[in-house]
Amino acid sequence: MSGARLAEALADRYRIERELGAGGMATVYLADDLRHERKVAVKVLRPELAATIGPERFLREIRIAAQLQHPHILPLLESGEADGFLYYVMPFVDGQSLRERLTRQGELPVHEAVKLVSEVVDALSYAHGRGVVHRDVKPDNVMISGRHALVMDFGVAKAVSEASGRNQLTTAGVALGTPAYMAPEQAAADPHLDHRVDIYAVGVMAYELLAGRPPFVGGSPQQVLAAHVTEAPDPVSKYRPGISPALEQAIMRCLAKRPADRWQSADELLTQLEPLVTPSAGMTPTSTRPIAGYRAPGKRRWLIPGAALVGVLALGTAWVLWGHRSSTRLPPVQLERTQLTFTGNAFNPTVSGDGQRVAYATRQCDASGRCANDIVVQDVAGAGSAVILKGVTAIWGLDWTADGRFLIMTGSYRDHWGVFSLSALGGEPRYLGCCGGNMVNASDTALLMGFVPGTDSLVRLRWVTISDGIARDSISIPADKEGAVSARQLPDGRHILLEYAGRGESQLVRTDRQGTRLDSMPLSQYQSLLQVAPDGKSLLIQAGHARAFEADIIRFPIDRNGRIESRPDTVVRQWSANAGVDASSGGMMVYGYGPIEYSVSALSRESATSLRFRERRLAGGTATTIGTLSSAGDRALLWRNVRVGDRLLVQLSVIPFDSGPEISLGPPRDIYDKDWAQDGRSILIGVRQGDSIAMMEQDAASDRSRLLATYPRTDYVAVETIPGGGYVLITSLRSFRRVGAPGLADSTWEMPFEAGTLSSIDPSPDGRAFVSIGWDPSFDSILVHRVSLVDGTVRRLGTFYGENAEQVRWLSDGSILVAIGETTWNLVWYRIPAGGGPAVRVGAPPRYPADYRFSTDGRRVLMLSNEKHSDIYLARNFGEVFKR
Repeated sequence: MSGARLAEALADRYRIERELGAGGMATVYLADDLRHERKVAVKVLRPELAATIGPERFLREIRIAAQLQHPHILPLLESGEADGFLYYVMPFVDGQSLRERLTRQGELPVHEAVKLVSEVVDALSYAHGRGVVHRDVKPDNVMISGRHALVMDFGVAKAVSEASGRNQLTTAGVALGTPAYMAPEQAAADPHLDHRVDIYAVGVMAYELLAGRPPFVGGSPQQVLAAHVTEAPDPVSKYRPGISPALEQAIMRCLAKRPADRWQSADELLTQLEPLVTPSAGMTPTSTRPIAGYRAPGKRRWLIPGAALVGVLALGTAWVLWGHRSSTRLPPVQLERTQLTFTGNAFNPTVSGDGQRVAYATRQCDASGRCANDIVVQDVAGAGSAVILKGVTAIWGLDWTADGRFLIMTGSYRDHWGVFSLSALGGEPRYLGCCGGNMVNASDTALLMGFVPGTDSLVRLRWVTISDGIARDSISIPADKEGAVSARQLPDGRHILLEYAGRGESQLVRTDRQGTRLDSMPLSQYQSLLQVAPDGKSLLIQAGHARAFEADIIRFPIDRNGRIESRPDTVVRQWSANAGVDASSGGMMVYGYGPIEYSVSALSRESATSLRFRERRLAGGTATTIGTLSSAGDRALLWRNVRVGDRLLVQLSVIPFDSGPEISLGPPRDIYDKDWAQDGRSILIGVRQGDSIAMMEQDAASDRSRLLATYPRTDYVAVETIPGGGYVLITSLRSFRRVGAPGLADSTWEMPFEAGTLSSIDPSPDGRAFVSIGWDPSFDSILVHRVSLVDGTVRRLGTFYGENAEQVRWLSDGSILVAIGETTWNLVWYRIPAGGGPAVRVGAPPRYPADYRFSTDGRRVLMLSNEKHSDIYLARNFGEVFKR
């Protein structure tokens, strides 16, 4: 097909930019719609097909497809004939097709697959009701825009078939349909096809989304077609164990050989799928299963007050005996779930002790894009809900008092951050103190944990009366430098359970009321304490999985002496890794669920101070995707979490900023940290090797790499490369090491205590210093410093206030760009002039939460964003898992 002739033929309406791809029926071009100033996709029929059909019949039939208007159908904007070309025009979707998603990621998370298939079936239901059959449903014809499915080429295959005057398998040598997705009657060239061929194709597509392969594969299209007609497909659970029987039955009935044995309408199929679009997304109903010596991998976390520090944890991997072995074994218990909210904007839930009310947070944004949080109390029985507090800057946790009169909020409000008490009836909250807190068994007492001023090795526990905010008792305990994450008083009133998170080992520590350590229990990798059961007989620990959005909830019994037994006796499988847990003494539990869609975009701006952007999406998906930009801004280094067996590894790739394909860098590896070298030709990678980190330099265009050094894992947090050669190794929140700098010997320095922490750093253009951002020792303000790489001296450049210390970037003109998360939902950029002086507020970027990575000239930006939708669900029989 002559691209130049096509461009000339359509020049009065469309400016053809480039070819996007070619299929069995058409070639697709990206074009500018000159009249409406928008991007469109122009699809041009293959010349031999156009010659066979003729323009009149094709255009007459395709007008039917143009009448379809539905949220999950990509509309047909125009069709026509020009200089012998038959074409039709659709909106250009800056996303990926479902086929591209499968090719890159393989099988989809179950909840996502069910959601997308349901949206496709919804579109089919609408079209079938108007007499339009697609006849070519497949992943290639489903675009993913945001988190939603858009079916394209709707009715085009039918239009081609009808316009050609016959329903045969091929017309002019072109397959009308795709062998892997053809219903048996379609493969057999039955002239009497109806909407049930689409039902069959949906079943094939759903099978592939879950199994990672279609039900029939073969060495040739003829073999595949024959299998559709003669062979029975394997149950989808053979390739995806754990999906619910209801989901499997819905899919396998679509694949019945006889049309009369399938679902008879898309509406009927949609009725089966809609109940499965739940937090477990069609997985086997969540249940408890007795286990022994449970282990599971999962997600890392670095939890420091303020939720601002960037770090990487390597946690212990073995359970150590603590107390007695449990012989209790419980039968499976299916959780009965009820959805309480339907906005996708509810999080941090907590249920009252009597199980009658639920409190949660919602986000509210004004016309300017500035966002804050409200706190809502909702009656479980359906009596209604009420907003009891508006305009909260940040909410990290909520907890009811035992008598249900107050809520304890951990977050940021007005001029304070820390712990607040709030009447359940509303009104101004009372500030109780810094920094984190939980309720204790007394209905009027909160246990607060904060830092001891002037030290980095102690934290203080305070028992504060809610009604007057007065501390009645306090003790100081070691912070162990790794960071005391949380403190909970056990319901017996005599013991305290502390959770520590560190680079070496994460653990639970049990102390008495005086802070004397009694015993401890290491947590295995990716595990964290969720809650001590209200009755004090057990604690719940979440253990993440390598598979996205899944985790297990493990129950450890607590004996009458407060000792935690060594082995769990119950586990709740297939939980949402993004879900919170809050159980009441009445056996009820609530949680929030939010699948996350990650997106990586290239932003170009007119100058380093401009807030006008041109945006291009580079990559996205539900796999955790992070990235960084080369100094010149010409390429992005991406890394994705991928599951290989039971391991969660990292796949590195490089993608051009402007245009070009994404190129993978070797196989997935157990990578700890990574950064571009300053020359942009290589990258530095910290690879886990047992208890050590091997620092490797790898060519960015190949798999060639060389070993630079090996460090103990406990001496490694993050790496930044230095212009001119070498790198800075952050070895703790207050120390760093200069390695390989030209003309300078390797050295290690400690940041002065008053300089606060190292949250993010960036080297100067001359390679002789770096700028750092982090929290002051009391975690009240955010500090920016210039740190010399020659002698380690430190000079303060600015003090900022906000919720998150996000990032600093030393630009090539000598100025420094500072990103501050003012609230959970608002990010602001400041610029410190090259010659020093007060920081100048630049403004807010396009959206937040998001991470931004800058080129050294500040004009190219890599935006790493995610979209999370969360609702609140209730499990009324959750207490059954605690029965002894």
